[in-house]
Amino acid sequence: MIVKGLAAGADDYLTKPFDPGELNARIGVGRRIICLQRDIEAKNLLLQEAARTDSLTGLPNRRQSKNGRSAKSGAPSGMAIRCGSCWPTSIPLRM
Repeated sequence: MIVKGLAAGADDYLTKPFDPGELNARIGVGRRIICLQRDIEAKNLLLQEAARTDSLTGLPNRRQSKNGRSAKSGAPSGMAIRCGSCWPTSIPLRM
């Protein structure tokens, strides 16, 4: 019966009659595992953000753009400059 329960997706089990101290200890272990999993998820989000941005400027890096376009808006990633009386010129940024 225990094997079937574990195979069906159970993470732990207690036999009857159970000891209240053992139940509390197993609940504590479960809470600790949940807390560790949440910490891992939060750190993974920070790592993903760090991988997408330049640490010095905070701007999106080349991993963030695709084919010279912003991954979020789809707009060309470049800059417009004006020198003296020249018309604005778009200069593509190397990503």
